Parts: sequence; C-alpha cells; structure tokens
Amino acid sequence: GIFKMCGILFAAIAPVSVEYALSSGDLGCWAAEGSGGAAEEDEGVQWPSCELMARGLGLQYTSVALALWYVVAIALACLVIRERPASVSTRTPPLVPSLMATFRNKPFMAILPAWILDQLAVTMVTTMLYYFYTYIVRPEMTVE
Repeated sequence: GIFKMCGILFAAIAPVSVEYALSSGDLGCWAAEGSGGAAEEDEGVQWPSCELMARGLGLQYTSVALALWYVVAIALACLVIRERPASVSTRTPPLVPSLMATFRNKPFMAILPAWILDQLAVTMVTTMLYYFYTYIVRPEMTVE
C-alpha cells in the first residue's frame, strides 16, 4: 500500500540526498583535503575518492534509518496488537480436503499468480545483488 510506496521512495531518494549533502559540505575528507591535516599525515595510504565515500555513507545512513524504522514499527506492533486466546479444539483438519478448499477459494486463486511473480522478482533481485557487488561496485573500489 501507501507505506510500501513511501518506503521505496525513501530508499531511492535518501542515499542520493545524503551523498549530495556530504559532497557539497565541509565534512570528513572534504575538510581534510585542503586543510593540510590528516590527508598529509597518511601519505602512504590511498583513500577512496570523496564521491565514493559520500555514496557509501549515503547508503549507510539510509540503511540505519530504515533499520530503526523497522525496529520501531515491529516494537509498536508487538506492544499494540494482542493475540487471540488459543482455541480449545486441538483437532486439525485433514490435509487434502483443506488444500482443496484453499484452491476453491476464488480470491486466493486470483491473487496467487501476482504473489508468485512478486516473490520471483524479489528472489531474482536478491540473488543478483552478489554479482552486482562483485562485478560493478567492487572494481570501483580498487586502487590502480
């Protein structure tokens, strides 16, 4: 719904805005470049470019913000939502009639293909993240 769209929008915009704020300000390595401070003391060390560091910090700050949002949302859900008392009957329905009743449920069958495609897309993206990091992000961090 609307919260998922807002979360996706935040996750897309926040790293770029943090990167812009860090690269246009006088923070971190940007302050050390022209001041004759820590940058000259570490002559033998090759640091990544400031743009790369700003991009990494933007992603890091966004990840922390989303993690805190998740923890607060789950904590509030646990505190506010009460469980129903356990039912008295311990008899479980048979498996095959239960599955047949599920597949006769028209709303469930209407949403099942969309759910399967959604899960397939999420699985593909999370599986390809490793290769994206290995072949796209990581070569950028190598110092030549």
